[in-house]
Amino acid sequence: MAIVIIRQDGKIDAWKKALKDRNPSIEVYSYLEEHPKENITMALIWKHPEGSLAIYPNLKCIASSGAGVDYIFEDASAPTDIPITRVVDPYLASDMSEHVLAVILAELKNFNSYKLQQADHDWNPKNYRRIKDVTVGIMGLGELGALTANDLVKFGFTVQG
Repeated sequence: MAIVIIRQDGKIDAWKKALKDRNPSIEVYSYLEEHPKENITMALIWKHPEGSLAIYPNLKCIASSGAGVDYIFEDASAPTDIPITRVVDPYLASDMSEHVLAVILAELKNFNSYKLQQADHDWNPKNYRRIKDVTVGIMGLGELGALTANDLVKFGFTVQG
């Protein structure tokens, strides 16, 4: 078994190291380096370049290194007859929901502006918005989006997905 890592965010070396630390005998390659494409049976990917999966004739599994997989289906040349896996983390959805809530409240209540004013030793009160006056749009109601939408509704937001 050999694994190819295909991602465009500068994290290939960290993933290679993590996998090799766990099992030094495993063959792990970056898609950017020369490697035996016929030996690759698994692709660990994140937002891969279109067409980059089609060059592996013995691919048996595509593993998304994130919770989402939509980007894989957007690649018309990606294999359609092999399993696709994704990250499932018991805290990911709730962490994302909390983050979204914090960002929205910071925006509604002008926290970022006040933080900049604080650095300048300035106080200039601003008008703010209330939850009841805001509609939040969520693009995608999968695991993350659905929990976030439900949590925002509990706080009184109008939500559209």
